[in-house]
Amino acid sequence: MTQRRSGKEPTLGGAGRSPLDAALGGQTALLHALEHLDAEETNIRARAIQALGELGSDAAIDQLIDAARQRSGREGRRIVIALAASGHPRALEAVVQIAWDRRGDAYMRGQAMLELGATRDPQYIGLLLHFLTVPDSIDARYPIHYVARGLSYLLDDHPDRFGFLIEQHIARLVAAEVNHRDRTRSEFLFEHLRPRAAIAPLLAALRDPTLAVNQRVRVAFVIRSIGRPEASAGLLKAITETKDTWLMRAIASALGTCRDRHAIPQLIALLKDDHPTVRGQAARVLAIRKVTRALPQLLDAIDDPDPRARREIVYAALTLDRVQTYIRLVGLLEPDATTPEALAWLENLVGNPQLSAPDWLSRRLREAGILP
Repeated sequence: MTQRRSGKEPTLGGAGRSPLDAALGGQTALLHALEHLDAEETNIRARAIQALGELGSDAAIDQLIDAARQRSGREGRRIVIALAASGHPRALEAVVQIAWDRRGDAYMRGQAMLELGATRDPQYIGLLLHFLTVPDSIDARYPIHYVARGLSYLLDDHPDRFGFLIEQHIARLVAAEVNHRDRTRSEFLFEHLRPRAAIAPLLAALRDPTLAVNQRVRVAFVIRSIGRPEASAGLLKAITETKDTWLMRAIASALGTCRDRHAIPQLIALLKDDHPTVRGQAARVLAIRKVTRALPQLLDAIDDPDPRARREIVYAALTLDRVQTYIRLVGLLEPDATTPEALAWLENLVGNPQLSAPDWLSRRLREAGILP
């Protein structure tokens, strides 16, 4: 998770700030910031808000708290950020109050929840979990994804405090019958928290043959939304254990987001798998991940006997290198079909890799069974 940025330099520096202000600081800096708090230019007001937060004095915090009561929208969110960044006890209390204010600006409330999570202070875990369990974000009047992002900061530093939450939502995902809203909320939670601790139990559910295919597909899509490289090894095993095409495609889709470079050799090896769907989906993932070192293997497999797998392999190879792929495709034509016209087009393609294939060439490749 990206660290929150904290200001270190005077926010209102440059031509707008006198040497006396910069030298004296303290009360002079406070007065200077207040002078610009009601400026006409939005960027000047934003810098004044940030400056008050960086000053962090009782007087500066009082001014920010007062401004938070009067402003909303983007500027209100800036005030919330400045209050939280100050670390001042009264400022943090004000942020909590903003989060609880059901009549307040929705995005200021959401920003307050995000900033409380960004403090990485475990005392706010219970508070954010409460907001996460409100029936729906329309009634709650705040953007629920801000809550999830705030929790993700806390999850990084306090994973042990989230075990029960992960178990609860995995059970909800794999249940045979579950309320659609509850399942959607669980999927949403995993997408935004991306918990590393959820990978092992999710992979176990994905490979559980006692679960229905649609349940396992649902789990695969959740693993895809988490997108952690730690899932790659388990996904590679799972895709070879099933014969269900729907599930294979879901697992391949998850592999496309789990960018583990150590799993690439195993992914390339799947181009020789016995099942054509596995071969085709492996090619698709290699294209999605732009694995250029897989081009030789894709070109070798480009005459795959299964038309569906062949289509995926051809498109994957074209994604990685159009010139080399078309040279290989034309080379597969019968000698009498490799006309000077085709060779001339290939020569032009080398100088212009985005050149579209002419209809006559595509037709010959289809007639020869090379393109589906």
